[in-house]
Amino acid sequence: MENKMKWTNVLYKAEGLKIKDDEDKLRSLLKKEWGDRSENIVEKMQKRQDKRRKNIRHQ
Repeated sequence: MENKMKWTNVLYKAEGLKIKDDEDKLRSLLKKEWGDRSENIVEKMQKRQDKRRKNIRHQ
């Protein structure tokens, strides 16, 4: 199976397609995306909490 994947990657590269098979780069990209996702979630939670507090004050 691994040999087949290597041949497939070689054929794709020969056709000019970019193959993303560098594990270190993929890990760093995933870590970055996960960090961005975590920040967005925290930001959304804070906005919701602020909205709740505002609505409670105005009642």
